[in-house]
Amino acid sequence: MVGNKIPVKLNGRVVYFEEFSFYEYKNICKMLISNNISDVCRCLDIILDRIAVDYPLNIIEKFECLVSIRNSILGNELSIKKDDAQINYDLNQLLTNVFIDKEFTLNDCVFKTPRYFTHSSVQNAAADYLYSYKGKIIFNEDIDEKVKVLNALDLPIMKIVSEIEKIREDSYIEILDNQVRLNIYDEAIVLFIRAIFNHDLMDLYNFEYQLLRHLKLRGEDLQYYTYPELKININFLTKEKEEEKEIGSNS
Repeated sequence: MVGNKIPVKLNGRVVYFEEFSFYEYKNICKMLISNNISDVCRCLDIILDRIAVDYPLNIIEKFECLVSIRNSILGNELSIKKDDAQINYDLNQLLTNVFIDKEFTLNDCVFKTPRYFTHSSVQNAAADYLYSYKGKIIFNEDIDEKVKVLNALDLPIMKIVSEIEKIREDSYIEILDNQVRLNIYDEAIVLFIRAIFNHDLMDLYNFEYQLLRHLKLRGEDLQYYTYPELKININFLTKEKEEEKEIGSNS
């Protein structure tokens, strides 16, 4: 039901996200048509805005939240066809601390998992990883503010990048019978999230048509029901029609 808040466990903490209506989910799929990383990131930010949290999420936490939201809409199973064989995968397996928060220290600075999946420059990437300086946490600060801190320290950016690369190289997992390799620190993770969220728009339009025709709903009604709720109602209707047809045949 629209307005419901679903819990997601993050490192012992629980955050909540508000379910999307069918209408909202259809609009998300429209935005996810783009293969442009920046466009997809903006769409993911819209999804993440539905999470009630009083602290900034890092990319591991965002990934886990996004997978949970996807599962609440489309179910846990991911299925692809490879060489005429169907490969199924339970996306819940990506919610059990698969990616671990790693850190390193340079001078008086501690660097941890960043807040953003993509960066406009190497300097911004280094700043995004900056977590604290001399024990003072600055993870919550804007990128520009953290860039100023790094510039003031005269800490070589390439030395930071070198440490980041060590983490990146060792932070991947393989899923779908090793057909897909995921790295939370790689921009390709954005396209993976896009792929598991996306839905064929023609299927959604056809589904919407069936709702309006057979359930006698109006277009504006679709903002009050979630996609899973409507699928259940359509399934009930289909079952009812099949039973009526069977009774008619027996008669």
